[in-house]
Amino acid sequence: MKDNKFGVWLWNERYLMILLFVGVLLRILLMLFSQPLLTDDSSDYLVMADWIRQLDFTDYAAKRLPAYPFLMILAGMKLRVIWAIQSCMGLVGLLFLYDLARRMRLSPRWSFIVCVPVLIGLQFLFLETAILSETMAIFLILLIMHLLQKIVMEKNLKIPLYALSGLLIAVCILTRPLFIVLAPVLLLVLAVNEWWLVKWSWGSCSRLLAFVSPLVFLVGGWILFNSIVAGYMGLSSNMYSGLLNHCGLYAELARPEYRDLAEIYIRHREESYGAIQARGGSLTVVQASAVPEMMQARGLSHKDLIPVLAAFSTSLIFDHPSLYARGVFWAWIDYWRVPLVWYPELVVSPCIRQGIGFMWIPIKLLWLLLGLGVVMVSIVYIGCLFRVRMTSAHLYLLSMLAVLWITSLLQAMLESNSENARYAIPLQPLLPLLLAGMVVFLRKKSLRTIVQSEQTLGI
Repeated sequence: MKDNKFGVWLWNERYLMILLFVGVLLRILLMLFSQPLLTDDSSDYLVMADWIRQLDFTDYAAKRLPAYPFLMILAGMKLRVIWAIQSCMGLVGLLFLYDLARRMRLSPRWSFIVCVPVLIGLQFLFLETAILSETMAIFLILLIMHLLQKIVMEKNLKIPLYALSGLLIAVCILTRPLFIVLAPVLLLVLAVNEWWLVKWSWGSCSRLLAFVSPLVFLVGGWILFNSIVAGYMGLSSNMYSGLLNHCGLYAELARPEYRDLAEIYIRHREESYGAIQARGGSLTVVQASAVPEMMQARGLSHKDLIPVLAAFSTSLIFDHPSLYARGVFWAWIDYWRVPLVWYPELVVSPCIRQGIGFMWIPIKLLWLLLGLGVVMVSIVYIGCLFRVRMTSAHLYLLSMLAVLWITSLLQAMLESNSENARYAIPLQPLLPLLLAGMVVFLRKKSLRTIVQSEQTLGI
């Protein structure tokens, strides 16, 4: 009897088992035929982890956040162990995505279909091999959305769940600063849920306070730490480096007081033309080489140069808003590109390298279509919401849409280079889930409209 029950359970969950089996198999193959990936950013994380271990922040310039370096320390700073942990995060994140689809009332088959693009997404698999924070951010975002679904759609209003959600969002912000967007958006979603769908009470205040407290303590604490140690009042000084890249395309138009900085940037931009093309148009290489010379020219330390670069960049934005707006538009378009972060030479077999190159073409096309589909369908979906009653399912879908849209726009406003597409990867697993949820709603609405029209006409 027990064997029969297990067999029935196994058959009912066959799609989940296939997902898990293929996910494990792909990661084992990758570990056998590839090696850990180190990039320019990886060295920054290694240095940051070393500073945290030694509690020595003498040369700290508020560039990197602490969450991912803490993970590296927990892994003993061993690259293979970090890779293994990130592979586990990728697998568990895949299971969270499947469970989210099931809880949104999708069938096991459609939940599996929602997960397939993430399962075969080479951009996710190869980022798991890299010493970069994107995989950790993906895992945290899927976990946060899982908890939000429990609160909003299942009406699980326990205070510890709110506190855990706030804690995970704080950790996510301290992993990738761009996800500061999560805090105000999800606080608003929870407030709307309490006011509109649950009915406001004193318990609502306690729950929202439990959500906000870890955010204030951890994120506020890190900003205070940066202020004391690095003299920078913010999450990461990299934001101003991004603005510098944004305005670097028209640095020739700088104000007289910033002419020396502009000339240095322009010279490095021209000298680095070949490197820029090799990086797909990324100006990061210019900023990295120009800043040391700017420090020398002004006689400033890195932390003292940060506010000067901020003023230089913002002056160009205010003086030439049309050029900035055009840059933001193209940066936003660039955000939806799908990059593959890998070094072919790290893959042992030439045949496998060639196979990955062939596989990447249809996979990239699939993700480009998913991104385009979400952008187009979300416009129709939001328009339709004005004609229906707000439900918890709509509020949940809107929360994901808001995070996606605001993050893409904020990233485009802060940075203008080809790496924008890499920064989009942590939110990409939400695309198939969002598209499926919106299409299901629109399909049901169109069927309901047809039925109502037939009843009106007496058919």
